[in-house]
Amino acid sequence: MKALEYEYLMRAALSCERTYENGADADIYRRMERAFLVIDDPMWGSSKSDKEYEFQKQFAGVRRYVSEAIQEGMKKIHCTIEEKKRIRGYD
Repeated sequence: MKALEYEYLMRAALSCERTYENGADADIYRRMERAFLVIDDPMWGSSKSDKEYEFQKQFAGVRRYVSEAIQEGMKKIHCTIEEKKRIRGYD
């Protein structure tokens, strides 16, 4: 998923404009991409473990925002219990 696609998903699911608080901001996704790209780059000053930690932190934030958006989206389309289980991976 590209950064703008991420932002569009968030904005559609949350029915909001571009806002950092709700995670509907492509820059949040771009920070995660950047953190991933520099993990193996020795030119960046941090140690590899610090860079891996930074990526994990950014990834967790994106994952949390997407999870919250999916939950909001399921409320809007009135999913059945079976559909919710399938979306969450319980089926």
